[in-house]
Amino acid sequence: MVKQSKKGKVVVVLLWSASCPHCQHNMKAWKEFKKMKGGNVETEEVESAQMTPEQQQVASDGVPTMVKMKDGQVESKITGAKETGAEIASGLGLQSGKGRRRKSARRHGTRVTRRR
Repeated sequence: MVKQSKKGKVVVVLLWSASCPHCQHNMKAWKEFKKMKGGNVETEEVESAQMTPEQQQVASDGVPTMVKMKDGQVESKITGAKETGAEIASGLGLQSGKGRRRKSARRHGTRVTRRR
């Protein structure tokens, strides 16, 4: 389904369509996710015109679809536009980069409080 990655590496694939408004909205969160991902995670993007039949089957619920794979096997997938990179990471069961989310919240004037 994707390029061959090193054993043990996680590959997250974005299946999307250039004509899909939800996919266009999702691109901001996807770019944020790519910046915050760990070193053991690779990313790949596949536009609908280049999808293989196997990829089309995985995206049968709609696009955008983000698929987490390890050692060539699908571990999880989420469908639909997301608002943040942390939401993508959380939906796929990856570390969410909590420090970045907190910093981002401060930058946008949102108050973040800790419960004790």
